[in-house]
Amino acid sequence: PLSSPMPSAGERVWIRLPAPPDRAEASPLFSLAIVQQPSLSPSQPLTGGLRLLSLTPLDGDATQTLSAKPEDLIPANPESLDGAEDIAVLSHLNEPSLLHVIASRYAARQIYTRAGPVLVALNPFCKVAGLYERGTMEAYQRAAAAAAAAEPPDGPPLPPHLYEVAGAAYYDMKARGRSQSVVINGESGAGKTESAKIILSFFISASSVVGAASAGKRGAHVGEALQAELSASNVLLETFGNAKTTRNHNSSRFGKLLQLRFSAAGALTGGSIARFLLEKSRVVSPEANERTYHAFYQLAVLARDAGNDAEAEMLREELGLHEAAHYRYRGAT
Repeated sequence: PLSSPMPSAGERVWIRLPAPPDRAEASPLFSLAIVQQPSLSPSQPLTGGLRLLSLTPLDGDATQTLSAKPEDLIPANPESLDGAEDIAVLSHLNEPSLLHVIASRYAARQIYTRAGPVLVALNPFCKVAGLYERGTMEAYQRAAAAAAAAEPPDGPPLPPHLYEVAGAAYYDMKARGRSQSVVINGESGAGKTESAKIILSFFISASSVVGAASAGKRGAHVGEALQAELSASNVLLETFGNAKTTRNHNSSRFGKLLQLRFSAAGALTGGSIARFLLEKSRVVSPEANERTYHAFYQLAVLARDAGNDAEAEMLREELGLHEAAHYRYRGAT
């Protein structure tokens, strides 16, 4: 609620919208408005001793005059902060203000927003031109290296990015010799797996430069070989640990801990993947309109198409495979 008893005319505020019983999940709960007058005119007397405000919502083309009690309003930030790169600079940090900044940036195809040391990422569900180009990665590598060495940057500040998080972790580890952790959290379909791949690509690129300098061509290829091995193992992990859900056709149903090892100079020397918390119940009882793990359906496709390949037919007979419709555990799909 407002900290002051009465906002001034022209001040931006949030008004909470009533939620109808059939409200869709994506419909807004708040509306941005401007205070037109801090009190009602004499022709509109107070009701029950409550002081009302006349508001003009900013959402949509048409304006609409509303009335609300001051205690039902939430303070809003000035328009200059609508696209703030870091929500830590907001004058008023509340739910509608936070959502408004992230939504404004997302509409401008800026999917990353800082929240102090945390990076908020929204899945764009499409390719964003130039976002992960080689030149973009190198710019963040130079900026992170300068920051870790307490040197001035060689250009203007860079916008929020996964490369910024990866750079801070890698160059802090290299400069101070301390282990680092990057935690990726979010709902199904938020892009956690892809974010991990993007961060891994940054580590591979940054460490390959060190490897080439310290061990020549062989050192440069260590990172590439490790990346290939991790990518190959990821296919197996997704086969036995990913499934189709109502929100994501390739949802990871397990936790994953990726550990990378570096030399004191920052060259990549090895890595490992640990998996945990597999959703075992999905094997026998997937939810309605969802599936069990990909491996089952891949084997079922092998059984269906085995007649076109002698080796596949031999494997089908050896494993006793049938098409998906033969099994009860195939789920409701």
